[in-house]
Amino acid sequence: MELEDGEADYADGLAELESLKEPTLYTLDRDSNSGYVSYENDIVIVSSIANAFPVFFALIAALVCITTMTRMVNEERTQIGTLKALGYGEGTVSQKYILYAGSAAALGSVAGYFLGSFLLPQVIWMAYDISYGFADLEYYFSPAMFTGGLLIALVGSVGVTMWACRREFLDNPAELIRPKAPSGGKRILLERFTPFWKRLSFLNKVTIRNTFRYKRRMVMMLVGIGGCTALLVTGYGIKDSVANLLNYQYDEIMLYDGAVTLGDDLSDGEYAAVTELMAQEAEQYALGYESSETISSATGEKEATVIALSPEDTEGLFDLHDGNEAISWPEGGEAVLTAKLADKLGVQVGDSVTVPLTDGAEVSVTVTGICDNFLNHYIYLSTETAGEAVNAAYYRTADDDSAAALATALRNLDGVTYVSLSAEERALMEASMSSLNYVVLLVVVCAGALAFIVLYNLTNINIMERMREVATLKVLGFHTGETASYVLRENIILSVLGGVLGLGLGKLLHWYAMEQVQVDAMSFEVRVAGVSYLYSFVLTVVFTLVANFSMRFKLDQINMAESLKSVE
Repeated sequence: MELEDGEADYADGLAELESLKEPTLYTLDRDSNSGYVSYENDIVIVSSIANAFPVFFALIAALVCITTMTRMVNEERTQIGTLKALGYGEGTVSQKYILYAGSAAALGSVAGYFLGSFLLPQVIWMAYDISYGFADLEYYFSPAMFTGGLLIALVGSVGVTMWACRREFLDNPAELIRPKAPSGGKRILLERFTPFWKRLSFLNKVTIRNTFRYKRRMVMMLVGIGGCTALLVTGYGIKDSVANLLNYQYDEIMLYDGAVTLGDDLSDGEYAAVTELMAQEAEQYALGYESSETISSATGEKEATVIALSPEDTEGLFDLHDGNEAISWPEGGEAVLTAKLADKLGVQVGDSVTVPLTDGAEVSVTVTGICDNFLNHYIYLSTETAGEAVNAAYYRTADDDSAAALATALRNLDGVTYVSLSAEERALMEASMSSLNYVVLLVVVCAGALAFIVLYNLTNINIMERMREVATLKVLGFHTGETASYVLRENIILSVLGGVLGLGLGKLLHWYAMEQVQVDAMSFEVRVAGVSYLYSFVLTVVFTLVANFSMRFKLDQINMAESLKSVE
């Protein structure tokens, strides 16, 4: 009895097995796997930042080196004059400063190389590990990069030091022993606007005059602060250009909520079941043709997704446009290409391209439009061009929950091989894009550190050069707040001017950085949001206020009696 029951179960199992369809296997290479493509896109974005930003950081570091070594040589001009008067040669006197600058450059290069090779990659990897997390980070140390960075630092710092020493050696020992005369004040352009100038207080007039009195320091601060602001604008701009492409793609171009892939051997009954479910649950749907094919032109070829629909069915599902100009869905024998695909193929409106179809046929179509697109490559045809084949459907529902419920129902139907939801694809891309926030934060921290260093060095030089002036103010009864305002308000003025300069410079740097971002499956709108300019400018001012606060202690430490002593 048990044997008979077992044989019956076995027969039922065989019958059920025979009724199952053969599974369809999909083999994805690296160019087709969505996870790998997304990871590759993120690498290209980070790489573009890595290519553009070091130049700016190097320039600002050179600026700091120039100001530091120039200040050091100027402060010790009395010693230099004394040594020259005692018969020491210029080379011997310069050795002290060259060794100081060279050793600082060497130590800084070694520390910076290993710190940068360990810390920065780890921070970026931790950010992207949230989305990927498939492997441990492997560190790579480039001897060429280390040697190049060390040589640049040594040549730059030593060269600047030799130049600063050479300038002092032009004076004779008697002039060097005496302190350098301060720069003379001059009338400035604002004084010619009499109604405005007359309404300023005395301290405000003095502050504005002193701001433009020391031309070299003013230029250095404008360049340094402008460079830091430019880095901030670029960092925020990259985020603006990349993060919003999902909104452009899914809110303005591909308006459907879900896409359905149907089997090639779809029966009439299976087709009827799909259309009946769509008619019941979807607010709008369209049946058409979709395949991935290699599109050819007279100048090249490129793989793209072919989508063929009837023009009357696309309303509300697709919105083809070029900027604000709407593009009609193509008719028979016509095609609309996405912008990057047209660029890869080297075609324009009026040219012809060849499109293979799944039945082995090839059709030649005329390009009637080139539309905006930000993810992947598409060529749009009419069903009249593609033929009667139906293997895809697109639909819209009331909301995401309805779209997900319909997707579940479609997956249970025979003849449906794959259902994709726009909300799910968008969420996957957003998770990847969110890691970009950490990269922007890293840029903000580095730019803030550079801004603080520039401000601290230049303000310190300003105070050291004007110690007698500051001491005189304190003797005359200026309290701490007034003294700090008299000296440090110049930083705020120059930071505001440098910030404004940096906004324009940042736009150019952002454009250059985005030009380096060449991702095959993505197109970016090069843009910087207005709020990003505001954030960059406000952060620049905040960095200035922090530097000013730290320098107040320097002013408090000035000894009035020592500073006012005669140097004769």
